[in-house]
Amino acid sequence: MIFGLMFATFLTLFLVPVMYLMSENLKAKIYKRPKPLMKKPDDELIA
Repeated sequence: MIFGLMFATFLTLFLVPVMYLMSENLKAKIYKRPKPLMKKPDDELIA
């Protein structure tokens, strides 16, 4: 029973984000897009 909980935790916290990152990198290579690192906040949006 505890093994199932550990396995589900591993899948959720490690494997899912890694697979998502790999798929995003693959899509960026296929479509020749630069990888977005972090967006800068727009400073000119003061209204």
